[in-house]
Amino acid sequence: MSLPYFPLFPTDFEAKTSHLTLEEDGAYNRLLRLMWMTPGCSLPDDDAWIMRRMRCDQDTFDRVVSGIIDEFCKREKGRVSNARLSRVFDESNAAHKRRVSAGARGGKAKALKEKEIGPSIAGAMSKQPEPEPEPEPDKYKIYLSGDEREKTDDKSDRAARRYAARQMDSDEGPIGPVALLPSIRGR
Repeated sequence: MSLPYFPLFPTDFEAKTSHLTLEEDGAYNRLLRLMWMTPGCSLPDDDAWIMRRMRCDQDTFDRVVSGIIDEFCKREKGRVSNARLSRVFDESNAAHKRRVSAGARGGKAKALKEKEIGPSIAGAMSKQPEPEPEPEPDKYKIYLSGDEREKTDDKSDRAARRYAARQMDSDEGPIGPVALLPSIRGR
């Protein structure tokens, strides 16, 4: 596994690269990043492949990149690699694997400590519960202002008022949504 970062030791880096131009320093940094992200922490020994990944033309490759590769990298078995970066890559991966293993062991120990019996007895629900419906607006609510109702042009509001009035006048009293209208009997 390749970690998404790599440690950079600025004092060591500056001691080894203080003679490089800004362009050469940028090329070297990009080479190191490409190597880190490539499996095995090395690049194929193919100039066209490297030029494409470095995003440079043939002239820039010949003038800048090839000199950096010759100075800081080794070419063997069809690969280009940097000895220091390969060592740091191996150490970082080994440390990462140790931390992952320790975390797994710690998680298992904690789980056993909290649950002294077998695996979890929890099971998946057969169906996700339905959400509660949103409340409907108070379309059956009657607004009273003193002895008079507020005037409205809404037909459904007028129909609701007539329905509520009939229910209040009946012997059985209010039913359903019109139960919200306790003051209508007083008319």
